[in-house]
Amino acid sequence: MDDFEKNGKKPEATEKLVPEAEVSGDEKGEAGVVGEAACEAADATAPRPEPEAPQPEAEAAQEEPAAQTSELDRPDPLEPTRERPVVFAPEETAVQERARKPRAQSPRLAEARAFVNAHRVPFAIGCALAAIAVVFLALAGAHAASVPADDVIVADARSRVAAPVYDGGLWGDTDELRLVDVKVKSAHRTKSAADPASAQFGASAYATATVVATYENDSVRATKEASLGFAKVSGSWTAIGQESDTSLSFEPLSGVDEEQVKANIRNFLDRAEQELHPAGEAGSGAGELSLAGIYADGKVEVVSSEFDADAKTDVVELSCEKDGAFDKRACQIEATFSFRSVNGLWEITQMSVPADAKARDFSPLFGTWEGTFQSQETEGGKCLAAVDAPLSLTISSQEGTGSIDGSGAQLVGAIDVLAHLHDQPSRDTKSSKGDEGLQKVALTAAYAEDSAEDGLVFRGTLPDQPSGTVEVELKFGVGGDPTAVVAKVTTRYERTASFFFIPYSDTVTHTDTYLLRRP
Repeated sequence: MDDFEKNGKKPEATEKLVPEAEVSGDEKGEAGVVGEAACEAADATAPRPEPEAPQPEAEAAQEEPAAQTSELDRPDPLEPTRERPVVFAPEETAVQERARKPRAQSPRLAEARAFVNAHRVPFAIGCALAAIAVVFLALAGAHAASVPADDVIVADARSRVAAPVYDGGLWGDTDELRLVDVKVKSAHRTKSAADPASAQFGASAYATATVVATYENDSVRATKEASLGFAKVSGSWTAIGQESDTSLSFEPLSGVDEEQVKANIRNFLDRAEQELHPAGEAGSGAGELSLAGIYADGKVEVVSSEFDADAKTDVVELSCEKDGAFDKRACQIEATFSFRSVNGLWEITQMSVPADAKARDFSPLFGTWEGTFQSQETEGGKCLAAVDAPLSLTISSQEGTGSIDGSGAQLVGAIDVLAHLHDQPSRDTKSSKGDEGLQKVALTAAYAEDSAEDGLVFRGTLPDQPSGTVEVELKFGVGGDPTAVVAKVTTRYERTASFFFIPYSDTVTHTDTYLLRRP
């Protein structure tokens, strides 16, 4: 058996000695080039099998021919030295020999392969995610190309989306809202027009875009979301139909409009009246003068305003004053306004009203009044001594705040007046014995009534006088005339008389009327 039958491989070819004279230099060069080309072609076309683990018997079997070949390749010492031409092994043997020899690898490539082999699962996941990202980007690009561009949608929204109708209500800014911004929220293709009536002949595609438009004035911001339809005709996107699926919300930029609060003061005071007298509660104020009746045409000022943007509230303190010819009223009312995002309007949610909001203040009566005698009422002859003794009244203070109509209030001051502490004269006389001029006598006059005929009336009694009493009645605005101020001074003189020698007590009354003026 030859080596091929034993080892399963062809015997390696041995170099054939050719005399040097028979091989020229050109032939040697051509042979070398041809041999290298053959090796490179075989290496490029032949498959590269994975190196197998060496088998012990095969290695032993391969070592014998190698040994024999080495013996053949050993030069004969007797044979003269000469250059041996290269004879290439057959193509199949060269390819197999190259396959058995591992190729040299760069250190970086070897490190990279080792890293990949050590992290195969993460590396595979990363590659998969990268592929998915590429797919999504491709789909996003395709989707973007299939809907109108943002600038087309925004331009259409500016002209097609209607501005919210807003008037500010009772307490808000009445300025119209102006468009300040439009943004595209989303856009997508649709199979058909949202409204069949707006379908376009020859349309190749339909799309719907959702936009967010922002409107403002100085006090409020409105955000409107709306859907717009588009049709693609002849390669261009065209707006179709009307806005739909709209939603609207508001947010405050500042508190209530103070001028609006003052302009609608009657509504404000009606709400305060409900706080002062809740419906169904005993003593609910039926029939009494209301806050609106008192202050609606008075002086109203906003004392303070505390706006809270986060809580959407505005706490307003309002000062109300009403000045009359002889009295005045004043109060401060605190109201909490809350903003409603659904409609952008402010509403009163809480109020604080003082219990004495309707109380009358009679300080306009303070000061000095001078009285001129006008007439006298008596049962017999008149004593006209008051003609030469004018009245002088000084009102310095008020005791008690008084209720709604003023009851409970008292005027405190002093008076100079003539008292008739004498009998009834038999006929009219300029003076009588017993006329007494009272100086700086303390006077306390309490509220009595307030009527159209008599005006605002106070009555008081001077400290006890010998043999009689002196009563003072002050009337401000008699007959509705704010200039008509009258003082009536009634002297009651107590005397002892007799009838047929029978004694009895008798009272002589003189009532002097004075017209009062400020000096």
